[in-house]
Amino acid sequence: MNIKYRNEQMDMIRFGSFPSVNPAIKTKSDQNFTEIHEESELCIACARGNYNTVKELIDRGADINKKDSANLSPIMRAASNGHRDIVELLVSQGAKISYDVLCSVKTKINLLEENAKTGNGDPYAVALWKNFLEYLIQEGKKQ
Repeated sequence: MNIKYRNEQMDMIRFGSFPSVNPAIKTKSDQNFTEIHEESELCIACARGNYNTVKELIDRGADINKKDSANLSPIMRAASNGHRDIVELLVSQGAKISYDVLCSVKTKINLLEENAKTGNGDPYAVALWKNFLEYLIQEGKKQ
């Protein structure tokens, strides 16, 4: 596959302007393509909250547990950015909820709670993130 085209495609996913995955990409190895920085298309789409792109990549065989060079999985990328719909999709497809994912969300809650105590944060956001953590814990117990 043309590397220049793949780099343009990765940029489109990264910046959210990629409405759908190129139909020419058909194999699992293509779906798990990584650029120099070892970011997979799936990790980028999960971090950005591009639900439709994530779904299409999964449907085409992307590895939902493949970690990037920072040792972050797609579910970690989605969870740490608060993309619950994507996390739910990944979990429904068999993504593993690791201790690291739970710690990442708990750290976010701790920061939000500290901000809320000083009047610099939204208590409602804290409640939403706590609910999200509870969901992750319950789903993790099922695995």
